[in-house]
Amino acid sequence: DEANVAMLTESAGIPIVIENDATAAAVGEWLYGVGKGATNLAVLHIGRGLGAGFILGGAPFRGRTKSAGEIGHLVVKRDGLLCTCGNKGCVERYLSVNALSEHLGLVSDDPESLGQIAALCQSHDSRVTGWVKDVAEHFRRAINVIETMLDPDTIVVGGLVPDALLDELIGAANPL
Repeated sequence: DEANVAMLTESAGIPIVIENDATAAAVGEWLYGVGKGATNLAVLHIGRGLGAGFILGGAPFRGRTKSAGEIGHLVVKRDGLLCTCGNKGCVERYLSVNALSEHLGLVSDDPESLGQIAALCQSHDSRVTGWVKDVAEHFRRAINVIETMLDPDTIVVGGLVPDALLDELIGAANPL
């Protein structure tokens, strides 16, 4: 809450900001990463869910209610899997760490699941490569929505998934 942020700011002697993971990733890429200095930048963040963070006009864009970038709730399958938001067929039900964990029979909120996913990627497990093929079109659609709606200088893809999995996903989704 605001009182805690003010206390942390005073204690640290530097400004403290609380931000969602996708927007924080966008700010990090804008300040220090491949999007350094870009006027318009988007980050597609594949985490437990699926989100996007934006730098628009040289500043973080959060939207009126600070919920800009909730691309994970883009419906991609009519009457698809039930999502936590109440809709059915949201893209994050197919393209996210939680979705991959579910596909692999792992407990999605278990911290060990990320290590298990990394090991399965490293060994080129057929369940992971099959999942990548299944979700490549959803990934392509998410990139396309960001690209056509915002026309950013660049789109960065990252998150909790291993780099090898991101590389495989990007390869399977080409041409983007």
